[in-house]
Amino acid sequence: MGGRLPDGAVLVDLVDGTAVAVANGALALPLSARTARVLVAAPDQDLEAPGAPGGLSAAATPGRVALTWEPAVDAAGYRVWRSLLSGGGYAPVADVTDAAFVDRAVRDGAAVHYVVTALDAAGNVSARSEEAPPARKNSPALGMMHSPVISWMAHGSWHTLPR
Repeated sequence: MGGRLPDGAVLVDLVDGTAVAVANGALALPLSARTARVLVAAPDQDLEAPGAPGGLSAAATPGRVALTWEPAVDAAGYRVWRSLLSGGGYAPVADVTDAAFVDRAVRDGAAVHYVVTALDAAGNVSARSEEAPPARKNSPALGMMHSPVISWMAHGSWHTLPR
């Protein structure tokens, strides 16, 4: 249930009227053998997630990646997610209230990928934004490096491609 129904959401069993609340992303409800439960949302609850943030962009400079995005309608805050892989493996980085975040915890030279989700006042979470184009933090040392030396062995002796 985590990420689908917010903590505190109440579901009611249509069979016997039992009410159960989501806590820590889970439901705890006894279910005897050969019985059934039909759970529906209790009335007057906000279970509609805000829209996903749009226009996510990332700008990398030495020591930081600055993210900005378009605010989502009905969002009370945002969760920023980061991954070293494109398309998945995201881990939460920060919860923020503005449509911007500066990540100072990424190593220079690492390619990182970001998505953002919106959260509303009731705790509902949006779908993920589109992934920001990869942000590769530049390292000052990388700009000073010479071209790599290409070497190979042929006929028992080493050869080096001139620079």
